[in-house]
Amino acid sequence: MDAYSGNSLNAVRSMKEQYGIRSKKIWLLYNGVDFNLLKPERNRTEVLEDLDLDDGHFLIGTAARLVDWKRIDLLIRAFSKVEFKSKKLIIFGDGVESRSLKILVCSLGIENQVVFAGEMRHMPDCYQILDCFVLPSSDRESFGNAVVEAMYMKIPTIIMEDSGGLREHVKAGETGWIAAGEEDLVQTIEYIHDNPGQSERIVAQGSRYVQEKYSTQKMVETYSEFYREIASGA
Repeated sequence: MDAYSGNSLNAVRSMKEQYGIRSKKIWLLYNGVDFNLLKPERNRTEVLEDLDLDDGHFLIGTAARLVDWKRIDLLIRAFSKVEFKSKKLIIFGDGVESRSLKILVCSLGIENQVVFAGEMRHMPDCYQILDCFVLPSSDRESFGNAVVEAMYMKIPTIIMEDSGGLREHVKAGETGWIAAGEEDLVQTIEYIHDNPGQSERIVAQGSRYVQEKYSTQKMVETYSEFYREIASGA
């Protein structure tokens, strides 16, 4: 193998620590995002109606493959403890953990407050209805496109302190929010609900940050440099 690359610092660390790759240099090549594709195709009211929701609730959402290391169970438990009443949790995505997550929701008695929306054709339609976005992935998360997409669309976004590559998108209190554990996640959701003015400032900064950091132009430049160095034998 002539060269290795990872799409986040967390991925680069994993290549070294988990897979024992000892290359002198592993390139960090961030994903480029074509933000022009992240435009809603349907209006907000139509999406709310399709999901049997309305503007009377604070809508917390996540979008993920429903596998154990995405830790959607952590989000469900935290959601059940959030004290304000007009709330709904919308889970976009499907996977092997779907059944166990539905059982957890029922055991907590919150089945009327949680919507399992499944996989959606165009997620920007769905981001626009959310008041808060949470992706509680573990350190196995490499890049996490859903977080970048939500930040771009100016949705208050929360990740966890040990969320791997997601920490490269979110600067606490500047571009988003970072929770230290389940109880802290509860408090962070409540803070966003109670402080909309503060949230507006942070989400504006977050949107600018991801557009600058993950532009397709930057991706092309870094990949071009990567291939030039390989071709030169440096």
